[in-house]
Amino acid sequence: MKNYDIIKVKKLEIKIRSKQITIEMKVGNIKQHSYLEKYINKNSVVLDLGSNKGEFSEEIVKKHGCKAYGIEANPNVIKNIENDKVQIHNIAISNKNGEISINIPKNGDASTTFHEKSDSVEVNCITIERFMEKKDIETVDLLKIDIEGEEIKVIKSSIDTLTSRVKQISVEYHDFMDESLKKDVKKVDKMITQNGFERMKFSTNNGDILYWNKEYIEVGKVEYAMAIIIYKYLRGMKRIIERWI
Repeated sequence: MKNYDIIKVKKLEIKIRSKQITIEMKVGNIKQHSYLEKYINKNSVVLDLGSNKGEFSEEIVKKHGCKAYGIEANPNVIKNIENDKVQIHNIAISNKNGEISINIPKNGDASTTFHEKSDSVEVNCITIERFMEKKDIETVDLLKIDIEGEEIKVIKSSIDTLTSRVKQISVEYHDFMDESLKKDVKKVDKMITQNGFERMKFSTNNGDILYWNKEYIEVGKVEYAMAIIIYKYLRGMKRIIERWI
């Protein structure tokens, strides 16, 4: 799968009824996960749920100098990362503390709770709240979620923490793997937006959705509308151009 990096649109100036409007909104994209770059810096904390080999954590730390905690349930894909600002933990994020059964596909790197041809193993699991408590994390600047179907349970069980202590959430929903999840995804999406978050969808499916907490981040209506048009259009154009090259 191709990794599309950041679309370099820093500022757009337009005129509406003779009024000059400046729109400045930089959306980063790492490993198909979008986020608002403006709010990530060297003092930021990033939680990378479903870190796999740690590429997302490595890249965001390299770009912004922030601190990243990678959390991956599959012991077969964990690797050492030589960066003091990246911590990788072989544990599953769940809606409970204790142990959970996961499936590790024989021909892939992912781990999932879905029923498929794979090896089933028991791994330790932890809630977002407990992990933050253990690491003495007060607020999370960016929460990236790619946990192969467990996102529904995790978000539901941690909604109070997300609302009060998380500034951005970049999530990949896995309803494309299980049609029965589509209703749950809609419910969770509604739950998040009803608890103080705005959202942007950067994919045709639910594979790249960004939420930001209005208590911490303010995005104007014009800025919001133009960002959707600009970034979707430019990313689409980039994909078309790359196919022709």
